[in-house]
Amino acid sequence: MYSRIKSKNYEIVGEEDMTQNGHNTYVPNTNDEWILNDTYPQGIERLQELYLYHVPTKRKVSLGRFHVPAQFTGEWRCDLHPRCNPQGTRVFFDSTHIGGKRQIYSINIEDIVKI
Repeated sequence: MYSRIKSKNYEIVGEEDMTQNGHNTYVPNTNDEWILNDTYPQGIERLQELYLYHVPTKRKVSLGRFHVPAQFTGEWRCDLHPRCNPQGTRVFFDSTHIGGKRQIYSINIEDIVKI
């Protein structure tokens, strides 16, 4: 769930689709219509989900689920910490899903956010 605070009033956004705490941010140049978010490792498979959420249509678009090797826990964990380029066309995120090494990955979201 993500709330947008405006003075003393606020609006709950994505209450049914963004049910886990994550690192969320609005995607630039989308008129605050798209939110980028992630989850912490879930289940026995230890998968982190990276996704976009379209506020006007309440649509969640999964960008992927990424395995976190067991050694990445506690202070050594690797959160995805998703962020966008200034144009709002690419997502960058940290992950250990390939080879158990911390790397930065990129996904093109241009076709998704221009609906």
